[in-house]
Amino acid sequence: MNEGAHLRHTEAGLPDASHIAILYLEDLNVSFDGFKAINNLNLYIDRGELRCIIGPNGAGKTTMMDIITGKT
Repeated sequence: MNEGAHLRHTEAGLPDASHIAILYLEDLNVSFDGFKAINNLNLYIDRGELRCIIGPNGAGKTTMMDIITGKT
């Protein structure tokens, strides 16, 4: 994990608490029997942001949500 990659900094070089990622995934990989469901996913979500996950069947949307929620 790249420490600090999920933080934005003020001009003084201090972490800006209003932009600290509340969720971040770095280099996430998931495979099932050799099939790569998720390959090197990086996702950063800051407080107040809204993200929509779209894609075709089999793209890894549910797998990603299962990882985030601890189901998988």
